[in-house]
Amino acid sequence: MSNEEKNEVKNEETQKEDFVSKKAYTDVSADMHKYKNQLKETQAKLNELEAERLASEKEALAEQGKWEELYKKNQEELNAVKSERANEQDKFVDYHKKNSVLNKIGGFKRDEYNKFIDVSSINMNEDGSIDEASLELEIDRVRQSYPELLKTGSGTKLPNDAPKGNNAGEIDAAKLTGAEKSEYFKNYIKNNK
Repeated sequence: MSNEEKNEVKNEETQKEDFVSKKAYTDVSADMHKYKNQLKETQAKLNELEAERLASEKEALAEQGKWEELYKKNQEELNAVKSERANEQDKFVDYHKKNSVLNKIGGFKRDEYNKFIDVSSINMNEDGSIDEASLELEIDRVRQSYPELLKTGSGTKLPNDAPKGNNAGEIDAAKLTGAEKSEYFKNYIKNNK
């Protein structure tokens, strides 16, 4: 065989190898289009699911943001209430300390002098009672520093120190005789001098 014949045989063989039957081509082409459509549908479903997931995450974050906002708001309110309670408790303790000092010293001549009591120097015991040693130290300090502002004397202890009345209301003057009236009048003047 000559070279030309060999080339012709090779060309025929390569043409046979390059040649695909129409049925095989249509089957492969149909499968390819079918798979492309399935890929497009799957990709569309994936995109839809991804969009739903993102929307769900955004909604969850928004709801979580609301919870965080409510939590922060409640924490602020709780802190405000705790602060107010602590202030009220401090006021009560200060009042209790001042009242204890005033009871021991008999009080000041005027209420505005109560500010001279140093409540910070009076300590409290663990059980909430006032430490007697620090109370006595503050009482001594007040007595030494402000003696002119303190009340003097024993003060009145009503009703025992109430003025004693006379017997004027006990006797009916209409029932007395003239001598009894003059005797009663003499005693009255004598006792009220």
